[in-house]
Amino acid sequence: GEAEDTLEVVSKKQLHAFVVALGKHDSEFHKAIDCIAQLDCLVSLAKTSSSSGFQNMCRPTFVERSKSFVMMRDMVHPFLHVSQDSEVIPNDILLGGDHP
Repeated sequence: GEAEDTLEVVSKKQLHAFVVALGKHDSEFHKAIDCIAQLDCLVSLAKTSSSSGFQNMCRPTFVERSKSFVMMRDMVHPFLHVSQDSEVIPNDILLGGDHP
């Protein structure tokens, strides 16, 4: 009836006013969303590294050298360890430097 129609019109006006008010703080919301997304990523990485079952999870070490290189020892992808019942074989990678 008439009361429902009036309520719907008022509700739409209030919703529109609310959206306009939020729009005035658009940049703050984007900053907050970016911070929450970064925090979510860091929490996920922390959970994965603490519950993966690996004893030797580590972060990269950056060193200054005249020739660039990448060296990784006993490298295993964490999802392989979680998703397979069989033994995972670690790999070593050495690229660049004196070993092209």
